[in-house]
Amino acid sequence: MSNFPIISRIQAVKDLFLHKLDIIIAKTEAIFHFLSQQINENIQIIRQHISVLLENDAFLLQYGIDTNKSMKVLLESLEKEQLETRQREESLLNKIEVLEKSTQELISSNKGKTKIIIDESYFHNIERGLMNYLYSYLPHRGALDIGANKGDLSNALLKTGYEVYAFEPFTPVFEKLTSRLGNDPNFQAFSLALGSKKETRDLHVVSDKTITQIYKDNTFYSSLHEHSLSESLIFADTFSVSVTTLEILHKSSTIPENIGLINIDTEGFDLEVIRGMGSQTYPVVVAQFWDSKFPFDQSGAMNLLEDMVKEMREKKYYWYIVIYRVWGSPDVSYYCNRQHSLENSWGNVFFFQDYDIFTQALMWCSSVIPVTYFTS
Repeated sequence: MSNFPIISRIQAVKDLFLHKLDIIIAKTEAIFHFLSQQINENIQIIRQHISVLLENDAFLLQYGIDTNKSMKVLLESLEKEQLETRQREESLLNKIEVLEKSTQELISSNKGKTKIIIDESYFHNIERGLMNYLYSYLPHRGALDIGANKGDLSNALLKTGYEVYAFEPFTPVFEKLTSRLGNDPNFQAFSLALGSKKETRDLHVVSDKTITQIYKDNTFYSSLHEHSLSESLIFADTFSVSVTTLEILHKSSTIPENIGLINIDTEGFDLEVIRGMGSQTYPVVVAQFWDSKFPFDQSGAMNLLEDMVKEMREKKYYWYIVIYRVWGSPDVSYYCNRQHSLENSWGNVFFFQDYDIFTQALMWCSSVIPVTYFTS
């Protein structure tokens, strides 16, 4: 019996120890369960991330495959295009060689067959030859003959195929013009003068005081503006005439929009006619110029080459050909795109907006007229 309390105490300690152990085990199990859950959840998250990464890698891999295929197709296309380009170049070179050979054969076969007319009467009207030649290269067959007089130019243009609208303000001359050409269905005449504004002006008529009447027809020299004249010519009379502008005539449909060429020959008033164009443009504009030393332009005239070039550049006419003579000489020559006239010269300037038409005119001039070269 004396050992019973000790045994009891041992039993109690044992029970207490077992109880504590159970608590520790329970807590350990709880902690383990919690950790297991966390680990499982983290594993799931990791698996999800891995899945996403795998999907992205698959997308990138597929994108790379597709891009590679596209690059391959593009390279094949470029190689094909380069091959076709080389083939086209070779074909073009072959054609050029054939063309050069044909050209040389044509030149050889035509040696000595080119005919250039150089008689004085032809050179007197050589500008008409250029106007007639340009007919084949103009987009419209309508032509304006401003300062038509008795219709020598109008008649030449009609024979080429132009449809001509002529302007002559001097009544006696206008009657001769209509009597001569009025029955042609492609001809229409107007008893009007043209300038920079609508007005009434005096037409100054010239008289030839030479004994032999060397100027033959003094009506060619009638002008809307008094200017200097050569010896033995004087302004002897005036007539009141109506003046209008090209812009007004187009807006009123008096003349059509589709005009291919206009020729201005108004004896010193050409610049005013150009100004009256307004915004209207034409493929070819021909105007008469006089140098400041020329007898008709030493005072009063309004057709200096420099002034007309400046005005036409503002209207976007960037190319021009000057066909000229020097007072007292029968020789005719030409030059291009130089706004200064030779001393004592006179002639006609052809203005172009279209470079292709200009080159056609230049080709004609280079074949028919001697060229003038300038060293400075």
